[in-house]
Amino acid sequence: MHTHKIILAVLLATLSRPVFSQCELFENFNKDVLADTTFLIEFKGYVGYIFPENYHGYMIEKSKKTFTLTESQVKSIEVILKNQYNNVNQNNPRQIGTYRPKNNVNRYLKKYDRQYLGFINDKMESCAMILLANRKGRGKSHFECFERVMSLGFGEFYEKHQKLYIVNLEKEKLIIP
Repeated sequence: MHTHKIILAVLLATLSRPVFSQCELFENFNKDVLADTTFLIEFKGYVGYIFPENYHGYMIEKSKKTFTLTESQVKSIEVILKNQYNNVNQNNPRQIGTYRPKNNVNRYLKKYDRQYLGFINDKMESCAMILLANRKGRGKSHFECFERVMSLGFGEFYEKHQKLYIVNLEKEKLIIP
């Protein structure tokens, strides 16, 4: 009887494992959303991935021009993000309930790793899309291909653990799309 329980437990564990990981699914079925390379940029407490020129993934229309952000542009983006974070979120018309401003935005945002993608908007202005994802703990399995695929997840977990912003580099303005 004890042997049957062990066999059943092993069988259930095997069957409950996904056939493919998220990365394998993209590689096998949707290669065009995978970045061939990204550039790792490390900050104190979090990491960021800069996506290369000509990457569009799921986030940017194929007709838009994309470009590789420089390290200095990413540093400027981070300053804009931290300085304008509370104001932009407070004025977000889609905000459910009352937004509570963060006392220490820098510390609050450290829990989010970043993805950066440069693009040219319809007014021919240089912009950057920033996807923030809390990949600590349970988040690792939800953001498995984070360094190669820029995409939004849907559902309660993602609503709590990811944030999407655009920074207009020319106007130095943070926007919630």
